[in-house]
Amino acid sequence: MITKTFAAIALLAMALFTVSYGVLAEETEELQREKNVTFMFVQTAQSGILIPVEGVDNLYTLTLMGVAPQTIAFSDRPERIVIQAEMQQFLDSLAFSAENPPNAAIEILDADEDEDVAVVELFDPVYDAGSQTLQYNVSILEEPELSYATFNEQADQALPETFGPAALFIDGCNGCCGHWDWR
Repeated sequence: MITKTFAAIALLAMALFTVSYGVLAEETEELQREKNVTFMFVQTAQSGILIPVEGVDNLYTLTLMGVAPQTIAFSDRPERIVIQAEMQQFLDSLAFSAENPPNAAIEILDADEDEDVAVVELFDPVYDAGSQTLQYNVSILEEPELSYATFNEQADQALPETFGPAALFIDGCNGCCGHWDWR
């Protein structure tokens, strides 16, 4: 009798372990998939100014005005996630370190063809919700990364100092938005 009871308890324990392990493995797989989702980001502005930083080669202050209060984030297959994040939440989430700054493409809607696109590195973001301005320090990449294939074909070495409507397409980061609720 004790042997049958012990065998039943052992069998039940093994079944619970197997089910629990399967659920845990599923959750771990889902978390891993979420961490591997790579996002790209888009910020839009009604106008902007690009001014060289005095005394520093290839460093500019980019000020975007009339900025939307959110950043659009989207991923490619297989997830195909699209979300909006409040601007400050986005800026706080992405690492803007000097060691590994995000790359971005600035595309100006109404600029001349030879100064409408530049691929840059972004540093030191400052957002002012009240004035709807977003400011970055940027340096123009002479040889942009391959992930910007479309922009690379159009990339210019200079942009106008003042410009109208523009979009900033910011390079992806792997798993940087995992804590955002995008489901």
